[in-house]
Amino acid sequence: MKSKNLIFLVFFLVASAIYSQNESSKFKVDTGTLSYDISAENIDELRNFDWDFILESFKNNPPNKPISLSFEYNKESKLGETKIDSFSFKVSGKSSEAEEIVDKSKSIITEFISKN
Repeated sequence: MKSKNLIFLVFFLVASAIYSQNESSKFKVDTGTLSYDISAENIDELRNFDWDFILESFKNNPPNKPISLSFEYNKESKLGETKIDSFSFKVSGKSSEAEEIVDKSKSIITEFISKN
């Protein structure tokens, strides 16, 4: 009788282990790049920024995933006759709009560089 209980216990443990390995996970891990916060203290850092890297980073995100780009220039500067202590902005949207977000950010940075 004891050997039957032992065999049943071993069989039950093996079956439980096999079943638990076949059970699919109920949790979905969502990975991807969500945002970039870029800070610069030199205008050349902004001038030579690698925009293709940003687009490549957002490429594998799900289309409806929210993303954002924020830039900050931490140096006293002049915009025409106006003196500024720092300059920052943030552009947000969905991953499907990554190209438009990068283009908008690029145009703001280009405009800032041209006035500086």
